[in-house]
Parts: sequence; C-alpha cells; structure tokens
Amino acid sequence: MLRCLLLLIPSLPAVARPPSVDDFALRPDCRMELWASEPDIVDPVGLTFGAAGRAYVLEMRDYPYGMDGKGQPGGTVRLLEDTNSDGRPDKSSLFAENLRFPTSICAVKDGVVVSAPPDIIFLADRDGDGKAEVRETWFTGFTAGVTDSNFSGLRWHMDGRIHGVNGGNGGEVFSPRSPDKKTRLAELDFAFDPQSFDFITTYPTGGGFGLIYDDAGRSFVTHNINHMQMRILPQRILDEVPGGSALRGTQNISIHGENTRIHPIREAETRPNHPEQAGYFSSSGGMGYLNHSGWPSGMANSLFVCDAASGIVHREILSADGPIVKCERPPDEQTGEFLAGRDPSFRPVGVELGPDGALYILDMQRDVIEHPDYIPPRMKSKADLRAGSDRGRIWRVTPKAGLPKPDKLPALASTEERVALLFSSNQWTRLTAQRLLIEQPDEKAIPLLHRALTDRTSRVRGPIHHLFALTLLSQLTSADITAAVAHPSPDVRAAAIRCACAAPPDIIAAARPSLNALQNDPSPSVRGNLLLFAKLLSLNDTDAIALRALERDAANPWMRASALRLLGKQSAAAAVDFVKSGAVKEPAALRDIAAAQTQPAAVAALLQAVAPMSDAAFSAAAEGIAALPHTAKTIPFSARFMDENRPARLDAIFSLGMTLMDSASGQALGRESPLLKNWKQLILAKSGPENTTDRVAWIRLLRHVGGGSGLFQALRASEPPDVQQAALACLLLDYPADRPGVTAIVEQWTQISATVRPALTNIFLRNRETCLVLAEALVSGAIKPGELNLDLEQRRTLLRDSGAVVRRMVSKFLTDDEYSNRAALVDQWLPKLPATGDPAKGKTAFQKLCFQCHRAGDVGHEVGPALAAQSHRSVEDLLTHILDPDAAINPNYAAYLAETTDGQKHTGILVSSSGPNVVLLQAMAVKTEIPRAKIKSLQSTGHSLMPAGMETAYTPQEMRDLIAFLQQR
Repeated sequence: MLRCLLLLIPSLPAVARPPSVDDFALRPDCRMELWASEPDIVDPVGLTFGAAGRAYVLEMRDYPYGMDGKGQPGGTVRLLEDTNSDGRPDKSSLFAENLRFPTSICAVKDGVVVSAPPDIIFLADRDGDGKAEVRETWFTGFTAGVTDSNFSGLRWHMDGRIHGVNGGNGGEVFSPRSPDKKTRLAELDFAFDPQSFDFITTYPTGGGFGLIYDDAGRSFVTHNINHMQMRILPQRILDEVPGGSALRGTQNISIHGENTRIHPIREAETRPNHPEQAGYFSSSGGMGYLNHSGWPSGMANSLFVCDAASGIVHREILSADGPIVKCERPPDEQTGEFLAGRDPSFRPVGVELGPDGALYILDMQRDVIEHPDYIPPRMKSKADLRAGSDRGRIWRVTPKAGLPKPDKLPALASTEERVALLFSSNQWTRLTAQRLLIEQPDEKAIPLLHRALTDRTSRVRGPIHHLFALTLLSQLTSADITAAVAHPSPDVRAAAIRCACAAPPDIIAAARPSLNALQNDPSPSVRGNLLLFAKLLSLNDTDAIALRALERDAANPWMRASALRLLGKQSAAAAVDFVKSGAVKEPAALRDIAAAQTQPAAVAALLQAVAPMSDAAFSAAAEGIAALPHTAKTIPFSARFMDENRPARLDAIFSLGMTLMDSASGQALGRESPLLKNWKQLILAKSGPENTTDRVAWIRLLRHVGGGSGLFQALRASEPPDVQQAALACLLLDYPADRPGVTAIVEQWTQISATVRPALTNIFLRNRETCLVLAEALVSGAIKPGELNLDLEQRRTLLRDSGAVVRRMVSKFLTDDEYSNRAALVDQWLPKLPATGDPAKGKTAFQKLCFQCHRAGDVGHEVGPALAAQSHRSVEDLLTHILDPDAAINPNYAAYLAETTDGQKHTGILVSSSGPNVVLLQAMAVKTEIPRAKIKSLQSTGHSLMPAGMETAYTPQEMRDLIAFLQQR
C-alpha cells in the first residue's frame, strides 16, 4: 500500500482548462471534436437520443452530497437541439429539474425515463415548449446508497423491456399503480415493460455503473476493477440447476482478468484510496458498444469502458468463447488506450452511439471524482468537493475518413421505412426503429417483417430485430421460426429459439422439427440456448438432448449447468447411467453430475462407476458428493471400499468419508472409529518433503483429525508453496475467530511465509476480539505495520469499527490515509523536490545504488520489482517508496533470514522453497541455494530487502532526476 497525500484533490481552487482536442491521445484513424460544453451542459452522466434525433443530457449537478451539501436535489435534464443543421447543438433547454442524484436516462414513448433514487421517473413534453410538464413516477422503492453506486444503466432492449443494473443497494421496488406488488431486488439487476409496467429481476448484479448490449442481445456491465463483465445466465435459471451452481451468472470475460493494466497519459496523481491501483482499472463505469460498418474494420465488435479516475476510454474486441464470448485488447492498442486525456479533470463516464453513427463521450469534468465517503477526513477538509460543478463536456468521435450519410431518423420514417431501418448498420437506428414499430403498431409492418426474415443480405443485424418485433406484436409464425433456424448466422438461430418460447403452442408445434435439429448445431451458443429453453418448447426427448450436451460439451461449465438444469432432479439419475456407459470422463462434469443427484442409490452407483477412472475423475466425483444435502448422504458405502481405495486416493476418500459421518450408514466413520484412528496415525506420522502432492493431501486431512499445529508448521516459509496454500485453505475454512486462535497466528508470525500473510490478516479482522489481538501485536512489535500491507477498508476496520481501545492502540501506527515509519521525512522532502527532473541524469542516479536490486530498461538487476515505465505512479508515490521501503512490504519482496545448522546466516528474497533447496536472491542478483536439510530456521525479518536511508545518498535534485527517469514512458 502506498502512502497517500491527496494530490488528486487540490487544496487550492483548480484552474479549468479550456476544452481542446490537443489534450487527448486518440486512436490514429479516428478524430474528435467538442460537441457540447458549459454553460449549455454541466456534469453530464447520461445521454439518450429521441427518435427525432434530439439529445437529452442527464446532469448530476448535485454530486456528491447535494446542492447544499445536505442532500438537496439538483439533477436536471437538458434538451439539446441543432437548429441550424451544422452537426452541433446550438440550443440548450432545461427539460426537467429537481431530480435526486440521477444516474441514467433512456428514451421511450414520447419522452424519457430517468433513474433518480429511489424512483424511476417518466418525463415528457407534450405541449412543445421544450420543458417536461409530464412527470410520472413509474417505479419506486430502490434503496439510495452512496451517490455513485446507485442503480443505473436504463436501456431499452430488443426484448421490449427497459433494463437496468442494481448498484448493489437493493430495495423493494413497486409501481404506484400496484403498490401491493413489491419485488425484492437484493443483489439482482432488473427490467420492466414500459407498456404493462411488469417489473422483474434478471441477472446477478455486477454492482457497477452502466449497461450495454451487443448486436446479438448479449449484455455487459462493469464495476471498478472488474472492467468487463458479461451477464450470462439470469438468477432464475441458476436457481434451477440441481445441486446448486458454483457459477455466477455475471462474471469477468476479459482475457486480461480483473484489475487490468491501463495506460493513462496525464501526469500521475496520488489516489486518496487504494493508491496501489494507479495504472490499473479502479473506477471503471460507463460502457459503449460499436459494430458500425462505417468505422475502420479494426473497430468491429468493440466494447468500450471508461475509467473516470484515470481519464481513459478503454476498448476491447469481442469474440466467441464457447456458448459465451470473451474480449481482449486490440493488437494495436496493447500499450495505449482508444482515448486518453491529459486534462486532470477529464472524467469520462459514458459512451453513447448517436443517430449519425458517431460515438459521444460524456466528460463530467470534476476535479474530485472520488466519492467523499472514501476520502480520509484530513484530506477531505482541504478539498473543494464540488470543484468543476460549473463544467461539463461531450466529445464527438468519428473515423478520420468520415461517416457515411446517416439513416433517416426513425421518427420521420414511414412504417415501410422503419422495417427497412432494421437492417441499418447503426445499432441506435435499429433499436429505435424497432421500438417505434412496437409503440406505434401498424398492420402494414407485419407482412414486411415476415418477408424480411428470408433476406440474407444482412447476416445478423436485421433478422434478430424482425424476430423480436414479430414476437412483441404477437405475430410470430412457424414459418418465421423455421426461416430463422435456417439462417447462416448462429446469433439469428439463437434468437429464433428465444423468440419461439413466446409463441402460441400451435406455432411451436409446427416449428418443433426444425428446432429439434438445433441440438446438433455447430455453434455452442445455439446449443446452449436450446438447452435453456428446450422444456418451454416441449422438444422431443429433452433428457437425450441434455445427455448429449454432457458428452459433447462437458468441458464448458455453462453447458454443464444448462444440461443438468434440463435434466432436472427427476432425471438426474439418468446421467449416472451415462457415466457408467463411459460417455463422460471430464472430471468437472463428474463433479457436477454427482452434486445434482438426489437418490442415495444413484450416488452409490456413480461412485462405483468412477472408481476405475483416473484419480482426478474420482476426486471430482467425491467433491460433488461432498456437496450433497444431508438427505442424499445415506449411501450404502462401506469402510472397506474406502480403505481399499485409500492408498491412491487418500484425500478424496477421506474427505468423502467425513461427509458421511452423520448419515445412518456412515456411523462406522465417526471420529473415534478404528478406521479414522488408523488414518490419523498415518497422517500425523508422515513428515518430510519427499512428495509434495501427497503432503498437500495430508495437510488437507489435518483439519479433520485435529492437526492445528501441523497446519501452522505447513505455513512456514521453508515449505513448498503448494503445501502452504493447502494449509492456508484449511485455516481460512475452520480456524476459530477468537483470542486463542489468532494469538497462535501472532506467535508463529515470523515463521509464516509472507505470501500467505495477506490472507491470514483477514482472520485478524473478523471481529473486535481478534482486532484487539492484532492491535496488541502491533504495540508489542510482534507484527510490523508494513508487513500487513493493509488496504483502506482494512485500516478503517481497525480505526473505525473495532472500538475505542483498538482505535487508540492502532492510531499510533495507522491513519485513514497513511501509515509510515518515516512519514515526517517524506513530508520534509516533498517540498524540496524541484518541479521537474532530467531523465538522463536520473539514469546516472539510478546506476549509483538502485541498479543493484532493480532493473529499469537495460540497466540493473532483477531482485526487487522492475522499475521501468512507472509513468502511472506519481512523484509522491515513488518518493515514499524510495525513502520509506518498509511503509508497505510487497510479500514477494520481503527479506528473509536463513540460519543454517553450521551457524551461517543468509538474508535475501525467498524466490523458491520447492524441491530439496531453498533459494534466496540477494543484491546484484546473487542466488544462494541452501539445502533444506541444513536449515535451522527461516523467518521473515519484518523489513523490505531495500534498506532505509536513501535520503543520505541523493540531493533533492538527484532524487527528482531519478524519479523522472523511472517515470519515462
């Protein structure tokens, strides 16, 4: 954790930079222009275009605490119009005001809906004066939380509903039209029908800000460090998977994972919380999608996500990944962003596609974008939290080569033209045209929609909208379904399945032969959709369809879950016969099949079937059985069977036996049984590093046989990493959250590997009693603050939530914004540093000392972390780590002291504890290998390998030059 002095929040009023495209780095084949700015708009957080092309801008003017700092609503909607047809709005009208912390806006019917916690409000101007005289609360009951974590993302989808995302605050939502019908939101997203006002929950929420759909109707959300999430399965479907499901219906799909490296270009700022996230996603929110043929080919199927804290708009490309999709950075944006701003107040919060095919970037233009609830009080008191509240900008981005002539606006189009617009390359045009066909039904559209489904000129875009339009108009026929099932695009075929579910029974019956054929479709996405909806479609022999999927698609967790859901509890035993036939050998599939069983006989049969299979297959099945509810554990399962299989499968057999102890047939496996006692002797007698795999199994079993001391021994730094992790997993599951339990951790602390300490820290923070033990350890010096590497929330647990005694004790070592042994020294040095440094001279300064343990470019040795390309780190961050290396010790670079049986001592970074030797890495990349048998003790020193006192080696100018060298891009 880096020490934080809040450079992000200036103590003096910031001077606003005039808007300029020169302040940005943009993808080379695109260009941008200022489209709207203050005073016409301020604080834009949402943008929607009406069917006539008019822009409605949602302004959160009351961010963060209200206009008066006490919650006074101040949100507005501005109506922007281009009256002279030059492509830029020249008229700004106040469409609506007095909205409470509004987060999103969506055009619907003859107006817009706005999310303004606790309400969803409909606004419309029906007298033509540019101001909404119609203001209706459509829904209420959403819980209002922290301003920037409220529900948001309102967006009209091709299924005819307006969808939104739950910020994680929940609520009991209802319409004033039906006040007695309440829907508990909990941790789920939602959708509602703007015609019938039917309100439903949908997917497990990502918890973030914004929602977007691709051309096939797949939906994507984001949340802080988790920048690209796909909403894969609704919660109602997950709830129907027998045996439960470890899958989360909404999850990250980026190949770069969570907390992805990003590349801002502005001067690095020290963050008020989680400063270690500088240069990584930390505030992702607001998404966009582009698949417009008028853009360069490399832009096809792009997902965009904003990071307001870093001032970037990041882009990744979608591609198929079995039944779902994945995304990754484009080849030409590996070390740069689609758009990055130099202006420190550039705060991108949204990306919208316009009627003209351009992308519109919403720039909130706030100096302080961290919510005050997350800013330490000392810093907050010096900050102008509303600095920038008089500014706001929207930037228009287009290809350098220009865009083709835009389509006719749907509001001005005839019925025939609206049907034709469903083939548009512009997603906004297609969705708006479809929405008008639903809101303003015309019989002339029906034959045109039927005919268009046979058109093969557009592979995907048109037919999906035609299908949904016909479905929503109750005009879908079996011929439509059959035509769509024969379409070359798998996305169209998948849409045909979804839409067919809403058709009358006679229509489904006529289309059933073509739908049945899709179980052999080459596309996993199509097969996956068929699994989800086969029962609704009354397809022939759904058990056979599910079993075929378990055989063909067993490696994919989503297909397995869908197949088991289709089988259901009544037919789950059929999967056991399938396993016995040898058709399924995938361990993960065997685990899920086992967990889906309800009949003891089927469980026993499954166990017998997997007994001859690989150890991995047997262990997976045992894991699934262990997850079964108690009623399924009365298994005719003998101790002899367990003992016969024990030598090769100790871990799996023993874990399985433990799950059966309370069942009627498992009494012989009780904790005092002879079998268990024999195993306990075997386990506790075993020692030595000769077989790491077996030792991991033995360590896992220690939790069952009272081997607490053995678990701590396995956490020692001299143990192989796999053994450490196995012991840690057992401790986290079972270790008592009381004084004796955590006192044992303190007593072992110096012996425990630094790599597992962060997880053990969470045991300290479980309750006030354990927090007190940690506080006492800090006071006594048994644990040093830097060794804990606490983040902001963990520090606040100790400082705010653990009682006055703990607060008084830990406040000597920690504060809300920093903890440092040498904070005063850093404070003294900061004002001494010159404003700029010379990187060339900084390289010389680096070669003076730092090169011994760090590498930057072509200079130095890789002992500590590589220090090249630190442009994302602020001057203060780097200075703090140079002057105070013990402020927060990265577990990977903690110093260890090894003492050997012949009295020698060696200090270095522990780089390997596997195999017969322990390896320490020292300055100049010198490696010392110590035979494990010769180690008398190996323990952490509590310090970084980097020594304190660097301030004596450099002048302030040399220090600034050194930092400039490290910050080079």
